[in-house]
Amino acid sequence: MDHDAKQYWGIKCADWPRLADCTKMRRKSLNYDFELAKRSEEMERKLKTDTGKAKFKERKTEIEPVFGDIKQNRGFTAFLCRGKAAALAELGLVCIAHNLVKIFRYLQANPAMAGMTN
Repeated sequence: MDHDAKQYWGIKCADWPRLADCTKMRRKSLNYDFELAKRSEEMERKLKTDTGKAKFKERKTEIEPVFGDIKQNRGFTAFLCRGKAAALAELGLVCIAHNLVKIFRYLQANPAMAGMTN
């Protein structure tokens, strides 16, 4: 890892107050990433400002519906390929399909636009 993280292990942690944070395995472990925690706190602080609230509200109207449509209506809930490059390619194809459906629906609603050329 290129940043500060720790993994805590315990065998008999039935009395531990944060037992729910452990895995369901017999040997319990808890991973804590200090850098991620720091970035999460910083982002939470930014989102509590008026500018942050406005940006998050904008995101909910611009980005979230697209992913909701892809997951719910297209059934894309998990990547079939392994590896970052393959997953990015797969996501790219899903996004292209989403945009083609949008174009097709637009052209159906506006038939005059379908015959226009440059």
